[in-house]
Formats: sequence, C-alpha cells, structure tokens
Amino acid sequence: MSKPESCTGIVLAGGQSKRMGTDKGLVYLNNKPLVLHAVDALSSFCGRIIICSNNEAYLAFGYSLVKDIYSKSGPMAGIHAGLKASFTDDNFILSCDMPFADMSIFSSIIEQHKKCKAVVAVCQSQIIPVCAYYNKSILPDLEMYLNASKLKMMSFLDEIGFLKVHFDSETDIRKLRNINTKDDLLK
Repeated sequence: MSKPESCTGIVLAGGQSKRMGTDKGLVYLNNKPLVLHAVDALSSFCGRIIICSNNEAYLAFGYSLVKDIYSKSGPMAGIHAGLKASFTDDNFILSCDMPFADMSIFSSIIEQHKKCKAVVAVCQSQIIPVCAYYNKSILPDLEMYLNASKLKMMSFLDEIGFLKVHFDSETDIRKLRNINTKDDLLK
C-alpha cells in the first residue's frame, strides 16, 4: 500500500468491558484514553480512522463513529460495521484494548495483504482477529454469518481463508498485550 489514503483504520471500542467495570476505550493510560492509543498507532499509515462503538461519548474525539448494525454480536459486529462504513478495500482492525501495538506489527501484517483477504496476528499460538488486515470484499460473507447468528470469528476466518503472521519475540508479546482489567492497567 503506497498511500495512507488507500487504507482505513478501524478501532473496535464497543465491547462490554465487564472485567474492566467501565468502557475500556475511555480508560486512561499514560494520560490518554486507550482508544486514542489505537487511533494514534493506526493514523501513521491509515488515511481515515473509524471508531466502532455504540457509546456516543467517542464522538468527542472527532473521528467517524459507527454503531453496530447487528446488536449483541461481539467483535464480528464491530468489524462488520467498520468495513461497511469504510470507503477503501484495505482496512486494518485494531481493538482499543491493545495500546502497545505499533507500526512494526502493522507493517508485518500489511506486507502480506495482497496474498489473502484476511491477514491476522498470531501471538504465542493465539490468533488475534482484532489485530488484523481485512479486505472489504469479505463483507458479504460476514453479513451471511451474522444473519445466521454465527458469531465464532475463528470459524468465519477458517471459512474465508486467512493468513497468519506470527509474533513471538518478547518485544512483540508486549506490543500485543491487551488490557482487560484494572490490574492489567496498573501493570
């Protein structure tokens, strides 16, 4: 991808945040809400940023806010809403609870984007579908899955076919760590 305008960054900030006890994306880390860590990271190579959340508080950050079309359907619904609102074929999804992800992670994934319509980070054998590249062409398949109330992201990825990019160095493990609880935040 040569121009930043050719890629949309989609930040997933719509989770229930049960373990955090409050909306995760609005929790501060280093004097900045988690959602803005993700926005800043994606802004380095994405021409447009979309935040996917049903919480209108995210409008305060000045980015496009997209609400789920399929309610109570987890990350799949956020990915769907973001892709539906995107104007580009190339899209990078990042969950707001991954504030340490950076350009080195994105570059490794994006390098593979022409080989497959979904390229997903894998860390310590765990597939992370919320740190991934998705081509907008997966949208019809994603809608079929959601219409059938199939919410297992791994089943969906297996069905459409995807590439895995492995990140197993100590540095990469830290970069792909997510923050789910107040204890995680303190650490």
